[in-house]
Amino acid sequence: MGDVAVRVLVVVVLAAAVAGLTFAANRFSQPQHDPISFGDVPVPPGVVLFSSTGCSRCKIVAADLRKLSVPLREFTYELESATLEELGVDAVPLTLLVAEDRRVLWQRAGKLSAKSLKELAQMARLHGLTRPNDA
Repeated sequence: MGDVAVRVLVVVVLAAAVAGLTFAANRFSQPQHDPISFGDVPVPPGVVLFSSTGCSRCKIVAADLRKLSVPLREFTYELESATLEELGVDAVPLTLLVAEDRRVLWQRAGKLSAKSLKELAQMARLHGLTRPNDA
């Protein structure tokens, strides 16, 4: 191989490595969302899910959350867009755990991992937010 061919090969390998690392970082990172403050919006204690009817990830998250022993309130963009806009929700799915005093105890954007679901269930149990007959 000539000197030019080796240099081209090195550049191609480095570019592929950078592309692979970038893909992996984007694929496995947890999406972020600004913290939610409810203000005057009435929300019950328990899990609050902000979703959209056309969102496949939202459907997966909703199904996973229904398996937990925690009350679930879903705000759907198509039915309650004014509420989502008032709260500054700009991406779905967005899942929160809300205390009796309306503080947000836990918040995650995007699809929830098994680890996140377990963490959410433990946090709900710790704060007495599980349904009595499922606790």
